[in-house]
Amino acid sequence: MLKSAITLHRYKGIPWSLRTMIRALGLGEVTIPEGAAALKPEQATAYPDSETYWALYRVMLNRLITNDQAAKLRETLAAFAPALSELVALDYTAVPLRYKNQTTYYNGRYNHGRS
Repeated sequence: MLKSAITLHRYKGIPWSLRTMIRALGLGEVTIPEGAAALKPEQATAYPDSETYWALYRVMLNRLITNDQAAKLRETLAAFAPALSELVALDYTAVPLRYKNQTTYYNGRYNHGRS
């Protein structure tokens, strides 16, 4: 991430910089829906003013992350995201959380798909 810091700061505030920063952190590929597409139907009531939808974005991860990683990623996204944008959620519901194969444990380190 340090190697690409100058370039990332030059293009800070656009989805490309967010994707590049997340890749540099080793968190893989992401999808970043923006605007009204960032909201799930059950969240629409939390944002009743449709004029503010343009400022919303969601980061959909393709791999499982711990709660600690999610907290650090939120801090880093706050530094790289557009100043007026609001992160709705870090979403990794598409990634299975499996306890049966002993790769994860039910110890509070992981949550179930959204942070």
